[in-house]
Amino acid sequence: MACFDTKARIPDNYAPHLMLLGIDLGLYRAIKHIQKELDAIAIEEARIKESVRLVRQKDLDDASTHFSWNVSRDSRSG
Repeated sequence: MACFDTKARIPDNYAPHLMLLGIDLGLYRAIKHIQKELDAIAIEEARIKESVRLVRQKDLDDASTHFSWNVSRDSRSG
């Protein structure tokens, strides 16, 4: 967690403080790793949505609705 409030003086790395409090650093590192994975997933999701918007000239929700309608229409006619 990065804080941009310079008055708060919140550290980016809580490990030394957690160690002094006797809290397991393995758990902290696992949480940090999961946060990084979630950030990477959010970035990839945004990239996919932008790609769909560029290719289809529609938002992802509109494109999926259009796709579902076409699939159901094609299955009825075939």
